[in-house]
Amino acid sequence: MDAFCLKDELLSNFYSKGNFPQQGTEAPLSTVKCLVNFIAVLILTSTCTFFTFFSSIWFKIYVSLACAYLTSGTYFNIRPTPLLGFLKAQL
Repeated sequence: MDAFCLKDELLSNFYSKGNFPQQGTEAPLSTVKCLVNFIAVLILTSTCTFFTFFSSIWFKIYVSLACAYLTSGTYFNIRPTPLLGFLKAQL
């Protein structure tokens, strides 16, 4: 019964104040920090794209295998065993 009373109190506080008690507010985003992060991601993506198209076959093989690994982990809901965990289990 106490849990329901607490739930009702939290819900009424949310309706009246618009947030839950002791809920932290998010700090405003810094434009400079967002711009730096965006530029870093853009440079990294451009570099990998450049190396994928204009580099040796080994980088292309690496990118293909990384994409296959990430696809299997997300789309097919397969969770491959981490390499270090597998090696520890073998020792």
